[in-house]
Amino acid sequence: MDSTLGSPDWHALKPHPAAPCPDIQLLRASAVLHPQNRLHVAFELGGNMPSLHWPHLRPQAFVDGLWQTTCFELFIGSDNSPAYLEFNFSPSQEWCAYRFEDYRSGRTEIRDIDVSRCELRRQSDAAFLTVAFTLPASMSLDPEHARLGLTAVIESRSGQISYWALAHPSERPDFHHKDGFQQRLRRGEDI
Repeated sequence: MDSTLGSPDWHALKPHPAAPCPDIQLLRASAVLHPQNRLHVAFELGGNMPSLHWPHLRPQAFVDGLWQTTCFELFIGSDNSPAYLEFNFSPSQEWCAYRFEDYRSGRTEIRDIDVSRCELRRQSDAAFLTVAFTLPASMSLDPEHARLGLTAVIESRSGQISYWALAHPSERPDFHHKDGFQQRLRRGEDI
């Protein structure tokens, strides 16, 4: 596992009941905030990896719409504000980030994050995505009040989509629902 995470606090993600994926037996995630606004996020999948659709490797770049296929996501909200952040990371190494002023409204792109790592390691029965990125200084996070939504969209080779999250507060998959932001942001050591 990635040493920048230290000893990760893993959080189990569950599939939305309306869109199960029998090929995945385990999906868990961890997120750590390090000094200077550096975030490290990791996802681990266990199951039949060859049955899943994996986007082809591409240069790291901002690309909209990554959530339409296999993609790993981090939402960061606050106890004190309706605003929140959304980060999408593809196994292709592409990424995108947005700020929302309120639930699914007031969306603006965030292009000035520094993604230093977005790497997938895949085996026949497991896959690991490790992401490291730095937020601009103007976007300091307050771990005392930050709430995380750790999520994933997984597409099978047959085209079936499953939606994974810490919690599913709606009848339909909805990663933007603040009741799905279930974890506190953990602080890490300086690296």
